Amino acid sequence: MRALVLLLLIAAPAAADDRERRARALVEQATLKYNLAEYDAAIEAYKAAYELTPRPSLLYNIAQSYRLKGDCAHAVPIYKNYLRAEPGSPNKARIEGFLQHCVSEPPPAAEKPAPVDTPAPVEKPAPPPEPAPVIAPAAIVAPAPVVTREAPRPSKRQRALRIAGLTLVGAGIVSLAVAIYFSVDAGRAASDVQSLYQMPRSWDDGKSLQARGQNDLIGEAILYTTGALFAAGGAALAGVGWRAQP
Repeated sequence: MRALVLLLLIAAPAAADDRERRARALVEQATLKYNLAEYDAAIEAYKAAYELTPRPSLLYNIAQSYRLKGDCAHAVPIYKNYLRAEPGSPNKARIEGFLQHCVSEPPPAAEKPAPVDTPAPVEKPAPPPEPAPVIAPAAIVAPAPVVTREAPRPSKRQRALRIAGLTLVGAGIVSLAVAIYFSVDAGRAASDVQSLYQMPRSWDDGKSLQARGQNDLIGEAILYTTGALFAAGGAALAGVGWRAQP
């Protein structure tokens, strides 16, 4: 059981690093599709990266992609979720402008045919398109590098806690192994004492066997207790070393 806890403590950081690498690859793919105006593909890749590492910056990129493809219905709630996650974002004023534009934009209506005897109404010129963030790529892709930054290296305190924890776990395992040996030897001594009643042997042999069995039982109890305490304390120290902030 203690060995399983140790394996889990070692495997957890490796799994987190794997998620970071996969998310980084997805963000690079999404940014490429975004810059090519392939917004559907960009949205799918940003969403997959967000499921691996839920960073607020990815919500911003997803909302931008929806808005630029003309889907304000999906962009608005994701912009709001981003602002809720990052209330102090430097893009807050820009996003509020996007939200106002999406809310004030009327839904498309079916075009009615003009009467035959009256001239067709002159179509109002469409307002000039709002400058898309693609013109300033840094404003769009700037949050993405948050996903790609490397995990901080462990501090000296973290390394010391991990080493101390693993050392205690190792000492606990050794203590438990020696306790098992004492338990087996105590059983052999008890079996030899019983055989004295069936075979003519010196009582001095019986006393030495009894003393050996009693010493084995005492050593077994002490080592079982010590081993369990070492293993539990070591696992706790190692866990603190991996969870502590550098």
